[in-house]
Amino acid sequence: MTSAEIIQGIIIAIVSVIGTLGGAWFTFRGQIKATQVDKRNGENEFLLKLQEQVAKEREQMNEQRLQDTKAIVENMSMISAMQHELNNMRNEISDWRKKYFDLSQKYNNLQAEHTELQKKFIALKGQITKIKNADNSPT
Repeated sequence: MTSAEIIQGIIIAIVSVIGTLGGAWFTFRGQIKATQVDKRNGENEFLLKLQEQVAKEREQMNEQRLQDTKAIVENMSMISAMQHELNNMRNEISDWRKKYFDLSQKYNNLQAEHTELQKKFIALKGQITKIKNADNSPT
């Protein structure tokens, strides 16, 4: 074998090794990409399921929010009715207080009048007693 044949053999061996390594590299790279695609598909499937779950939960939350809003409206309506009734009761209490004050004033006036009449009665009783005593006295 000549040195040219040896060099040619070495070059062929190097090219063969480079070709084998290149083929192995591209095969490995293809497998990695396929794995990544599978992984992405799995991730996409997971994300789709997650999005579906989030959509369901959001729908449930919106339904719950709607129910809560309805309950709040009902409660506010009840509170408004109760406040109206309370105001009516306050007005009625105010009316009763006015009536009580008026009756109290009348009672106080009647008591004062009674006291005056008692004084007059005592004075008249005293005068009657004097007149009786004057009639019974020996002259």
